[in-house]
Amino acid sequence: MRLFLSIAIPIIVFLLLLGGLFLYLESPRSETGAPVSIAIEEGTSVRSVAKNLDEQGIIRHRLGLLLYFWLNRDESIKAGEYILAPTMSVAEIAKILVSGETVLREHDITFLEGWDIRAMASYLEEENGLPQEDFIRAVSPSLYDRATFAFLDWLPADVHTLEGFLFPDTYRIFNDASAQDIIEKALANFGRRLPKDFEAKIREQNLTPYEGAILASIVEREVRPEDQPAVAGVFYNRLAIGMKLDSDATISYALNKPTLRPTLEETEIDSPYNTYRVSGLPPTPIGNPGRAALEAVLNPLDHDYLYFLTALTGERKGETIFAKTLEEHNQNRARYF
Repeated sequence: MRLFLSIAIPIIVFLLLLGGLFLYLESPRSETGAPVSIAIEEGTSVRSVAKNLDEQGIIRHRLGLLLYFWLNRDESIKAGEYILAPTMSVAEIAKILVSGETVLREHDITFLEGWDIRAMASYLEEENGLPQEDFIRAVSPSLYDRATFAFLDWLPADVHTLEGFLFPDTYRIFNDASAQDIIEKALANFGRRLPKDFEAKIREQNLTPYEGAILASIVEREVRPEDQPAVAGVFYNRLAIGMKLDSDATISYALNKPTLRPTLEETEIDSPYNTYRVSGLPPTPIGNPGRAALEAVLNPLDHDYLYFLTALTGERKGETIFAKTLEEHNQNRARYF
């Protein structure tokens, strides 16, 4: 009996110590601690992963992870990017590494039709953490290859913004994408989505391609897509007789605030974008038009209308109401505003 005890007790003590050591090594390193991004390449050994997690302060000691995978030899680590924290146990960490619950390296962003660069910058800061000033700085045409984006040759020499050429759409971007990365995607998409023979066809309307982009941006922000060809026709009619565009959308851009119906005071602001005071088109686009607006300025409806409004009240709320004379337009204003 004594011989049995003399052998059994040391073994039991050893197993208890071993079990205690394993529990210690397997337990979370800390009750607090910020998550850390860990990238594991294909073919990386368990030993290398354990060493990395130990050095990053994620686990108590690399031996804990090595012991786990020695006891679970049928499991293997999958490559990818993971978010791990020192508050996780070794078993929790191992489960994540084996399951392949990687962090998505890409995500979607969406630019809406008519958004201007300021709206895009604000959206990216809120949704993507990209500082607005970084995006604003990156919209300089000089940063982009005109051989790649040939339409940038349309920009006059004194224009220093890409307003009007960042195509509104949903884009898949990397989490660490820079402002320039995003802008290049939007520019490339503009080139793909631009209506065929845009340059030649817009010149048939007696506009330069850049002026066509300006007019499309106004049409985009004025009305819904189904009414855009008719509204483009109104603006062409006004341009043909030297009549000011009187576009509420240009006032909104000048004020940098949404406005469905500008006040008299707002229509008198001193701005090159105030088409209630300035004849012709504003100096740059006032937003980024979609495909429908670009098509509309190429194919405007032929009519005699000089006025339009979007009904805010009444049985035709939301519809675009057209008029040939100021008297008729004022009647519409009284009825639908």
